[in-house]
Amino acid sequence: MNRKLLSLGFILVFISFLTGAIIPLLTNPHLGVSAHLNAIIGGIILVILGIIYDKLNLTVTARKVMTWSWIYATYMNWTATLLGGIWGTSKLTPVAGAGFSGSAMQENVMSVLLISLVLASFIGCAIVIWGLRGKGEWV
Repeated sequence: MNRKLLSLGFILVFISFLTGAIIPLLTNPHLGVSAHLNAIIGGIILVILGIIYDKLNLTVTARKVMTWSWIYATYMNWTATLLGGIWGTSKLTPVAGAGFSGSAMQENVMSVLLISLVLASFIGCAIVIWGLRGKGEWV
């Protein structure tokens, strides 16, 4: 079990509650709901990773990369969607951002954040899948 991942997971779930309270204040409340849900889901992912951490068949380096990839991806997903809700961006969030548009700089910042968190998610997920290989039984 990894207490850092467990703690960060529950902190993110707590942040989701606070985010839910400010949804009506955002320029785009739909992205506010997305931020709220992303924080809940991200927190649950971190808690699950904290629970299964010792079961993963990984090197120390792979564990560190997996851990920091998921921490970055989950917290940045919340941050990016909350910023999108505040700014009213829509370039990479056309469904939740329909009818809104941010400045060119805001849209570019959102693009960098969203693309980077997706890459971090892919890396983290691939490492977890790799770490689940081994001597365990398939049911």
